[in-house]
Amino acid sequence: MKTDKSLQNNVQGFATENNEQKVNTIGPFKLKSQGKDFTEQQLTKTIVGAHAQNVIDEMVDSINQNLIGKLNTILTDEEKKVTKLIKDVGDQKSGLVKDLSDLKQALDDIAPPPASPPLFHVTGEENGLL
Repeated sequence: MKTDKSLQNNVQGFATENNEQKVNTIGPFKLKSQGKDFTEQQLTKTIVGAHAQNVIDEMVDSINQNLIGKLNTILTDEEKKVTKLIKDVGDQKSGLVKDLSDLKQALDDIAPPPASPPLFHVTGEENGLL
């Protein structure tokens, strides 16, 4: 079978997170065969090794052409999504992480407003307590 090892290595950690599926799934697929149907009598006979090998070879070729191609396409699409997500999230120098860090720093730099004097100052003198 043909597999793209670089894609496989790049996407290994991103398939699931906390048991939640994070990548697209491959739907059911059907193996198609061509040729005439066998009769009941032909099905009960012993098959020739070469015929079995031909059937297996055709099935492997079909899997390589169809399933592996679809899988590589899906993995390529998922790799692009992950790369974009990493770029968007960023680090201390760029992306959302930097934006949040800058916002936190800006909030920390804002001095609290000076305390204003109370609107009504009670000393007790008004009631004859002092």
